Amino acid sequence: MSGADNSKADKQKAALAEGVVEPPAKKVRGKKAAAAPEGVVAAAESAVAHQDASTGTIAAPEAMKCNGEIFAKHLQNVRVFREQAVAQDLVQMKPQNSGFLQVFDAQKALAALKQEGRYQCCINLMWLDQSYSTSPHVPLNQGAISKLKAHFFSKPQRLEQQALTVAILQAELDAGTFPAVGTWKRVSPEESVMAWFEAASDDAALFRDGAAEKEADVQEWLRHCLSTSCLIKVVDSLGELQWVSAQLREDMSQLAVLQRTPTQRIFDVVSKKESMGTNFTAEALVQLYDKKLKWSSTAEKLSIGFVNSSCLIMDRALRIEAVLKIVLLEEASDDPIWKTVSLLQGTVSRTSRPEEVQWLFEYMRDAKLAGFLKADGLTTRSLLGTSKDHNKGYVDLVLYKLRFKNYWVSEFLTTEAKDLKDLLFRDTYDDHLKTGLRQGKAPVDCLQVDNPLGEKVSELKALLRQETDALRAEAAVTAAQQPAEVVETEETRMKDRSPAFVSFLENVQAKVGEIKNEETLQLIGTYEEKARNLFNSNVSLAVLPNSATDIGKILDASTAAAVRGSGPAWTGVLVDPSQWGEAITSPNIRNPPLNLQLVKQFMNAVIRNRDKQSLQLHDRDIVIYFDGFTPNNTSKVLASMQNSSGNVISKNVMTVYLSYDEDSLRARRQYVKANSTIFQQIEVMSLVTHEPFNDSMTYRSRTLFKGSSLGNKIGDVVMDAPGTLWSLTLKDFAPAMPAFVLIHEKIDLFGKYRVAVGGRTTGDGDSHRGVSARKQSTLEPVFWHSRPLALCYEVIMSYNLTSIVDAGSSDGNWALACCLKRIPYQGFCLTEKHLESVTERVITELMLKMLSSKKPVYEPKLAARLGGDRSGDRIGGAGSSSGQTVPPTPATNTVTPAASGNPAAGSGSTATAVLDEFQRQLQGLS
Repeated sequence: MSGADNSKADKQKAALAEGVVEPPAKKVRGKKAAAAPEGVVAAAESAVAHQDASTGTIAAPEAMKCNGEIFAKHLQNVRVFREQAVAQDLVQMKPQNSGFLQVFDAQKALAALKQEGRYQCCINLMWLDQSYSTSPHVPLNQGAISKLKAHFFSKPQRLEQQALTVAILQAELDAGTFPAVGTWKRVSPEESVMAWFEAASDDAALFRDGAAEKEADVQEWLRHCLSTSCLIKVVDSLGELQWVSAQLREDMSQLAVLQRTPTQRIFDVVSKKESMGTNFTAEALVQLYDKKLKWSSTAEKLSIGFVNSSCLIMDRALRIEAVLKIVLLEEASDDPIWKTVSLLQGTVSRTSRPEEVQWLFEYMRDAKLAGFLKADGLTTRSLLGTSKDHNKGYVDLVLYKLRFKNYWVSEFLTTEAKDLKDLLFRDTYDDHLKTGLRQGKAPVDCLQVDNPLGEKVSELKALLRQETDALRAEAAVTAAQQPAEVVETEETRMKDRSPAFVSFLENVQAKVGEIKNEETLQLIGTYEEKARNLFNSNVSLAVLPNSATDIGKILDASTAAAVRGSGPAWTGVLVDPSQWGEAITSPNIRNPPLNLQLVKQFMNAVIRNRDKQSLQLHDRDIVIYFDGFTPNNTSKVLASMQNSSGNVISKNVMTVYLSYDEDSLRARRQYVKANSTIFQQIEVMSLVTHEPFNDSMTYRSRTLFKGSSLGNKIGDVVMDAPGTLWSLTLKDFAPAMPAFVLIHEKIDLFGKYRVAVGGRTTGDGDSHRGVSARKQSTLEPVFWHSRPLALCYEVIMSYNLTSIVDAGSSDGNWALACCLKRIPYQGFCLTEKHLESVTERVITELMLKMLSSKKPVYEPKLAARLGGDRSGDRIGGAGSSSGQTVPPTPATNTVTPAASGNPAAGSGSTATAVLDEFQRQLQGLS
């Protein structure tokens, strides 16, 4: 290595010693990445050692909790044994001669250690620090403790075959002193000592409770305690203790039960990677392990892929307490399900949603205990499937059953759920479920087919109808006994219906006429529940809090925020300030002022949620910022992306230009055309990533527009006409209430986020003059700057988003797109009224899309009942409100650009063909 390289490595070590990390050389890419430079490996070693010497390796709270419970039990066992074994202080007692081994002698030990670096002798087992662990960041193997106790310590026995090893630091040896008794540091596996004390304390507890025959056993345990065989080794520093301990586990060829389990290896690798910091690559970590450890012949060798897999498994599964307990219980068994890291990766590779991950692990363990899953022979191929199985394996089947569970336990099918446990927890219907899984059928469709499963469902539904009819008959008898007859009106008939149901019904009735048939209304109610279940399965909404801490709490509990992108998949973080309120005057052409404080709070919470050290964006997070035609705000927003110390994070920005169709944009803004005014129709969308965009983004052809994910333009985007947007009145009179009492529609929805915007609107001139003044009782769009659903689709598909965290839910189009794409969405609403209203609006839109055969949620039975296929509807659908229904929009209100090659145009023949193809692709994703 050159002098320059040596100098750089020395600088990195010095910086690390002071707590400052200098970034290493640029990451090497490719399948066969070159070995990390020596200086980088040395600096990585120094980083781990520095962390060990100061605060210890970063210990995962999950491991600390598990180990805390085990150590608490161990210390209790030690206390019981000490109290019953001898009256005096057992720690201060000198060791006894065991026959062929010499008793510990401090002077002889110092001489031997200085000369040979090791010293074999007999010690008092109580001289060890019973609460010390070289690896607090790694969960202990409870199963190993039980197995060692049963095999070696069923009767009083010396701790001998387990090769107890104690470390003395070089600094202590140089000083000519040994640590005080009771503080000796054990580097051999903790489980063997814990098993010994657990067995000894069992006999001591029996003796304490009156079993006099156990006194001899207790004294025998005491004799073995005072004559424990021990090897004392010299260790250079505190930072080396972990590596010495790890090597001893690798060398346990005769006691494989004490070698690292897959879970322990994952915790060890991830903790060391975190302690190294973000400036060091996986290559450097692999080099460090290869330098420090000699792997056993049975161990999974560490590689870059192993490191990446470990991080994935940790983030998706092992940070969930319930999942970690299941995995540790399995590893403690004789035939564990997850014998290797690759099996763990195969289990979590299909989903990152916490509830789905937990369901997977709980189900697999339950299936094994019930005898339906054989751990022996389980492979990654069986978990994920092969091409013969359409790449649908056991993991896909279990996740499919979760969809059935969610369907059965919905409000209107609770009775069947009790009787269909065979469907969920046994393999009775697995063959039928696999067929439905391969065909991509939704649970409700899979249950309507003509097979034993469908027959069982029909039988149960018949029982449910009988119960329902009986309840209705009973209700009718009760109603007949009422003194006054209530005449049913449209208002009383709909009073118990949800706003989404009412809005959908009025939209349909505007085209097919009034619907009074009770069976049809019940059918609509069934599919409304299905739409609501689809919404609840994918969308989570919350009112925007006032602090980053409160936003962070919501994100910590959010399914969408728990998703971590990997490979070509990304998690999208939407920042669109034009959706965070409304200008009081001329909202059709004015954006609310940039709320920079909100941007800072939101991004601070996101960075903290995605990176526990709050240092950077996650490698597969992409922040999507829309400038709202105000380019001067971009630099302010980018500067607000800060770490926990208030420093701007390192990032890369890709600028994409959104080109809007001029006619539709003028219609949205309600301009009166002025030839003297320059019209701005280009908006900037900034894509912010941790790594350079070109290096990290995968090439994907755009779906609705020309170009690809690596291009810097999307367009021309056709804006939905104002008459098709979700609309409400500003204020409305309530005729049933006293005079002058108002219902505040948009005012209540926006709350404090209706903001006065002073001054003249930049770049607009006088082109909006002549537009009629706003009236408080006139329907107008709730969000004038709403993004078209087609644009939402394009962003999701072009950049392969697997989840979205949105700072402003706006009119719900992003949530709607996520429902259709079946990806999790976490949105923030301005007020409770906004949350309730946008929920009903999205459910209404989902129901409307069930009527179109070109939509992925098409329901032919519902469409046939309500007048047939409505595939001619626009992608965005008609606007609808919760509580207020927008009247059907006449054709003259819709902006229809001339037919051309524009893929986003409203009605041209070429555009129709492109949109048809797009919908066919969407249907294939359902």
